[in-house]
Amino acid sequence: QGLITCLWNNLIDSLWLLDFTLRIIELLVLIWWTVAWPSGGPRAAIQADKVLCWATLVAGAVRDSVQLLTMAWVWTLKHNGHPEDKPTMRSMWRLSSPTFVHFAVPRMAVLSVQIIFVLHAQHSLGISSDISEFEQVLLAGLVMIKAAGLCFVFRFCTGGSKIYAILYSVLGGATREMLVITFMVFWAVALALICLAPDRSADWVIANSYRSLLYDDESAFGGLNLSEVDTNVMGAQLSMLTLGSIVFKFILLNLLIAVYGNEYNQVAPDTNMLFLHGRAQACVVYFTSCHLLPWRGQELNRELKVVAATLVLLGFVLHTSATLEPWKWTIAALFASAQLLWQMSLAQREWFSVEGEASNNRPHFLWMCHREVAGDSPHQSVEDRFREVRQAQKAMEERLCGVEAKLDHIIELLASR
Repeated sequence: QGLITCLWNNLIDSLWLLDFTLRIIELLVLIWWTVAWPSGGPRAAIQADKVLCWATLVAGAVRDSVQLLTMAWVWTLKHNGHPEDKPTMRSMWRLSSPTFVHFAVPRMAVLSVQIIFVLHAQHSLGISSDISEFEQVLLAGLVMIKAAGLCFVFRFCTGGSKIYAILYSVLGGATREMLVITFMVFWAVALALICLAPDRSADWVIANSYRSLLYDDESAFGGLNLSEVDTNVMGAQLSMLTLGSIVFKFILLNLLIAVYGNEYNQVAPDTNMLFLHGRAQACVVYFTSCHLLPWRGQELNRELKVVAATLVLLGFVLHTSATLEPWKWTIAALFASAQLLWQMSLAQREWFSVEGEASNNRPHFLWMCHREVAGDSPHQSVEDRFREVRQAQKAMEERLCGVEAKLDHIIELLASR
């Protein structure tokens, strides 16, 4: 716990906070574009800076791509760096390991959707241009995925630690079985209603079956055309809906709630352990995906941050002063470079590297605990710490010598008797 807490608080927390902030910005940009894209209708008065939105999304896609490539490269180097006689260490750094796959596969899926959207939408950046129906679907999917991803990344924060208990409760064996049973019962009722409503399309019947079974929506009953079919068929439909409602809502849903509550009560005591496991994996993922440049001194680290801030300002200046269309790729490149440089600077630490030793060739020692006392300087050097430790060691040795002398005296008295 101390090791993970020390590494997170002193190194990874700033990387996570930057990643969380960039995700919020991308989600806000998507929402802005979503609200303002119709050139007509009730939202026609809302104007979005489409070029700025597009450049921000392209920069995010470039950043994620570079992170994936960097992580794959670092993991390959670590895997090849371990000899064949250490299969455990080699298997831990395989590109097929669970840690890498759980990070890379979802990120690649989201990245693919985002790249397809920005490539299609680059031709719809005019003031009066509307995005196509295919781009609308991609935009809606991106908004949903980015919002869900933001909630999922929040689990690394202390306030979001309960997300682990919720997630593992949903993934529990009993909960999964009840979800499968509920899904099967719903499809059994929906397929039966499809047979009894031949004048309606299958997707229409399934949608209205879902609304009627789960929400008791009166319009859903009307959508099944109960009043326009034969009396016998209508009676069969009503019987099927009644039976499905009883089984689906009053039995299965209540059982599902009870099973989920039981799973949550079993997982809740292990929330802290799951939270630490998640942070440990996040430490590996964030550092190996953002560590592009090793430590080269405090001056270079400060210069990287200054250059990153300058690139962001230059991108905004270019966006506001130049003709938009020809410079949109340049603006996106400036934003992406700024994000990568800022992440690179935050991943640099003098006392930590991916190779197991600090930049001064000393082994890693993480100060996991420190009791603050009066007069203790937070900027005390390492040499002063060593001097205090040696003095405390000397005092302890003197006390041990005194205890040893007393024991010898007591042994002599016992022997004389």
